Amino acid sequence: MIDSSDAAVTFADVTVVLERNVILDRVAAAVPRGGCTVILGPNGAGKTTLLLALLRQIPFRGEISFPGRNAPPRTGYVPQRLNLDPGLPLTTRELVSLNRGAYPLWIG
Repeated sequence: MIDSSDAAVTFADVTVVLERNVILDRVAAAVPRGGCTVILGPNGAGKTTLLLALLRQIPFRGEISFPGRNAPPRTGYVPQRLNLDPGLPLTTRELVSLNRGAYPLWIG
């Protein structure tokens, strides 16, 4: 484990329980600052759940901190699937063109 003072993110006893199922159980890790970190594992191992906890998109117990920072850094996340209404009356061309404005439609 790396020294927490050299970490960009630390996870301390992070536990995620969804619908009575323990998805993550007391995860402890430190992500080094200034590099590229990859999370590998089989399907269902909790990789996406860990990222969603980091982004505060799902409830968790434990602590996720950003040493040396007053606020979390801006973090980008691209989900595997977008939840779009399948009945939405748009062609593919129209959907792609939604991204061509000054700000994409889904940014708000």
